[in-house]
Amino acid sequence: MELEECWKKLEQKEEEIAEITTTFNELKSSIEGLKAQLQSKDNLITTLESNLNAKDDQVNTISGLMRTKDQQIETIKHSLKMKDDQIFSMKETLEAKEKELQMLQQKADASRGMVSNTFLEEKNKRIQELEKEIKLLNLDLKGADDEVEKLKEKMRNQSAPAKGEIMMNTVSREQILEFMRDMVTRSVHNLVVTTPSILDLAELGLYDARTSVNIKAACSVEQNPEHQELLQEFEALDNITIRNFDSKDRWICLKDNEEMFIAPIGEKSNLAVFSNDHLHIKFFTSLMMESWLIARKL
Repeated sequence: MELEECWKKLEQKEEEIAEITTTFNELKSSIEGLKAQLQSKDNLITTLESNLNAKDDQVNTISGLMRTKDQQIETIKHSLKMKDDQIFSMKETLEAKEKELQMLQQKADASRGMVSNTFLEEKNKRIQELEKEIKLLNLDLKGADDEVEKLKEKMRNQSAPAKGEIMMNTVSREQILEFMRDMVTRSVHNLVVTTPSILDLAELGLYDARTSVNIKAACSVEQNPEHQELLQEFEALDNITIRNFDSKDRWICLKDNEEMFIAPIGEKSNLAVFSNDHLHIKFFTSLMMESWLIARKL
């Protein structure tokens, strides 16, 4: 009898343990579910904060672009005024030359027959010289008019490229430098730059970039005095970080994660690709960041 009662008590204990285990598992599942919900909420909050920061960056970028465009328009207006002044001066010079020519012709007509042939030949020679000068002034005036028209056309075209516009072309080193200098000048928040050498980097005008722009630059830095002197100058600037990248096979500029420029160096030519489409930039990000990530810290 005692053994039977012990078995019953044991079975009861096992049932209680099973119930407790079941309850524990249910509580554990509930806790895991609550943790998952909490993590989901945290992820949602992080996403919303990231989106808000992205919007702030876009607003700041647009403000910077507007200021840059205003500056470009003011520069073009100043150039137009200078050209207008130049044209006005040329017209005055032309009118004076024409008056001088008329006066000489009148004097020649009045004194014809009263002066020597030598004097008339000198006057005729002077008249021919003045006629040549007038032709040259007319050519200069036409060239100035053409340049003014070009400046006006440039001002009309001073709008940002359409979203998604892509440019691909074969370019020279000077064209690459000019294009990247423009991107440096227009940068607002950050720049990722790769050049074949630190000598090339020095030609990009990084000193002209806003001090608030964080610049990451990868390039070949050799152990010669010229390279080391440039390196010291760059390192003196708080917003520029240099890494040593020895490949010397590419030009890269990623501006504010909104514009990209890639120019691989070929055997006979350089192929340049530019785009401001965020999907293009996303696709090429790993390629643009490769030189910076594999470059050695100095």
